[in-house]
Amino acid sequence: MRALILYMSRHGTTEKVALYLQQQLPFPVDLHRLDAASPAPDLQPYDLVVVGGSVYAGQIQTGIKDFCRTHQQELLGKQLGLFICCMNEKQAEAVMQDAYPEALRRHARATGVMGGELLFEKMSFWEKMVIRSVTGQQESVSKIKYAEIDRFAEAMAPVSVL
Repeated sequence: MRALILYMSRHGTTEKVALYLQQQLPFPVDLHRLDAASPAPDLQPYDLVVVGGSVYAGQIQTGIKDFCRTHQQELLGKQLGLFICCMNEKQAEAVMQDAYPEALRRHARATGVMGGELLFEKMSFWEKMVIRSVTGQQESVSKIKYAEIDRFAEAMAPVSVL
């Protein structure tokens, strides 16, 4: 069986979650960071695909949305997991609904809201200003939900080849 975690990460939190998830899964998993320099890999050889992205201003990255729209039919033929990294717990479920097409969410073996981080040392001046005014947060904070990642990995582990 071949597995892939495909993700987008601006400041590194989603990458951290993807790496942790990769370690929790009981089979070999390829990681692929989706960005302009590294477009989506061929999904054909993979039996399982996990897609994850981070949320900014209530929206997942456009690249993740575009990838899911473009590859929806192919993803529906795979074992699938979907996750987001989101600091705002009150909005997380609504963001998850908006982040991925309904058909993919229904098909997914697991979905997860993995928490998030505010990493001021990696933010631009303007990002810091917006975050401080919106959240009142003045320094970096990590609220990654490792127990949720573990639950997600357990749900993905009993995978069968389609």
